[in-house]
Amino acid sequence: MLDLSVPGGGAGGSQPIFAEASACKFGPDDDFTKSVYIQNNGTQTISYYLGTSGGTGPLWTDSTNGFQLSVTRNGVAVYNGPLQMPDQLFGQLARGGQDGVLFRVYLPVTAGNAYQGLSTTIAFNFTTTVVP
Repeated sequence: MLDLSVPGGGAGGSQPIFAEASACKFGPDDDFTKSVYIQNNGTQTISYYLGTSGGTGPLWTDSTNGFQLSVTRNGVAVYNGPLQMPDQLFGQLARGGQDGVLFRVYLPVTAGNAYQGLSTTIAFNFTTTVVP
């Protein structure tokens, strides 16, 4: 049985990570951070992956001046780069294991006036596989 959960959400369901950020207005060098705990409630060790999808426009497609993402897992940096990110292995969790994950989304100081008034919506996608 596989069961990866984020508190407040459920396995196979959606849980907003940055719900309160939807009303935020980012300027160059502004950021928004959020901590979540990832827990393996299943019966087997799993590997879990994280990727993003759904964005549009230059905030999503511009890998230099668009939104950036940094992720730490249990205090260790595991990703720092464009918010548009293909699935990447983030860790393994034994049965009952839990990781603390900190997300930081920010707009680089180099973002110019062309980014004013733009918006985008992004999904953070977790995928799991059973470790043989």
